[in-house]
Amino acid sequence: MRKMTKKDWERNKYFDPAEFKCPCGCNSHPEDMDYYLVRILTKLRKKYGPVRVTCGVRCQKYNDSLKGSVKNSYHVKHKAADIYIKGICDTEKGRQELIKYARKWKGFKYAYCNIGGNHPNMGNAVHIEVR
Repeated sequence: MRKMTKKDWERNKYFDPAEFKCPCGCNSHPEDMDYYLVRILTKLRKKYGPVRVTCGVRCQKYNDSLKGSVKNSYHVKHKAADIYIKGICDTEKGRQELIKYARKWKGFKYAYCNIGGNHPNMGNAVHIEVR
């Protein structure tokens, strides 16, 4: 894993580490997000407009409290984010398009979203993770 460095964050004009904080409010070191994840999200923001991180890093305690989350979540490893892009993520077709575009970039591992009711807990968000 290549963590974002202080210099990487300074150069990145699209995201701030605070956008990736654990929802429980703990100090989960969002500044240590995976470089390739932030890079993919930056590509998405450049193409589609503002990207809202609905969930970035999670501490293990918060992750364990979520119904349906897996023990070895990539959120805990700083290698996953759930995102929402207004207009794009509001339709199944848009979410599928976003995932297809994200697959093009170095480091991409996996993505999923609510298509056909298969992940209803995701709502209109898209989960993206990197190797």
